[in-house]
Amino acid sequence: MTRGRVKWFNEVKGYGFIETESGEEVFFHFSKIEMEGYKSLPPGTPVELEYIDGEMGYMATLVKKSADGEQRAQAVHAAVPHRKNLLQRLLGK
Repeated sequence: MTRGRVKWFNEVKGYGFIETESGEEVFFHFSKIEMEGYKSLPPGTPVELEYIDGEMGYMATLVKKSADGEQRAQAVHAAVPHRKNLLQRLLGK
């Protein structure tokens, strides 16, 4: 497997890019994340991935957090306020 870090991820559209250790940018869709309960990964999360060189560039076929990135990603995921709570605070409710 190749190692890299999440460069960015759009939670609304469900896709993002990973930069590999060798510098390639690889597209990934949330459906390729192999972790129960995860539909996104925050930027900077260390990952391991498998990818192909498709018609439109590199595309991930499998993405999972690196063992060394597990604790960091859980901490970031827990620190992000839930959308409902955020919306309530923004609306003053």
